[in-house]
Amino acid sequence: MQNETNEFTGVFNFTNPTKQERKYLWNNKEYIFAPESTTPLIIPSETLDNLQEIRKRFAYRMAEERMYEGEKVYGRDGKTVVFDYNKAKLAGNGLPPTFDPKILEPMIEECLTPLTVKKSVVKEGQKLDDERKYKATKAGFTSSPAELFKEDENRDVLGQMPDK
Repeated sequence: MQNETNEFTGVFNFTNPTKQERKYLWNNKEYIFAPESTTPLIIPSETLDNLQEIRKRFAYRMAEERMYEGEKVYGRDGKTVVFDYNKAKLAGNGLPPTFDPKILEPMIEECLTPLTVKKSVVKEGQKLDDERKYKATKAGFTSSPAELFKEDENRDVLGQMPDK
């Protein structure tokens, strides 16, 4: 982020210029960006170099989504249509059109240019073990753990270090 004197403040921003909320996953966390806003992208576990890369990947994903949703890709002048996915799809008789990723650069630049600053929402991603329903059994008052698990041949004797 830059202040009035164009000095870097140490915070990178991410802009969602679209009219809908956008969500992107990074390191099992979902980053949710409010529509038509700029959000400081803060990931404490990442270096500044990595934050720049993450920011660019989010921007590329958003540009691709926008293109596939049918939004026309305009040139840097903002008026010339560079690529129209729906028109290209019709011209190809339903075959998916191919394109040069460089045409997405104006859309990517929009994500890196600040708008009104708003707060992002970060939710914890679903962990693998959240899907499983674990059930435990409780040992009775007269049962010892050694008796309950005596059929386990590979267990170590309680209280002794293994010789392995």
